[in-house]
Amino acid sequence: MPHAGSVWTVDVFEGDRGGGVLAEAELDGEEQDVALLDWVGREVTGDPRFSQAALRAMDWKTA
Repeated sequence: MPHAGSVWTVDVFEGDRGGGVLAEAELDGEEQDVALLDWVGREVTGDPRFSQAALRAMDWKTA
């Protein structure tokens, strides 16, 4: 999804993971400024709780 010169990937989870939304912007480098979408919450880059492996293993019914 294009937004303010960046391309965002938005994952909307369904089923047991319903209600989860994860958005990420593809950047050219760590120093690149990015305009956030209005509904984007906190930054989770580098937080191991939001790695692909952790998201797959999470018990979303109690999260």
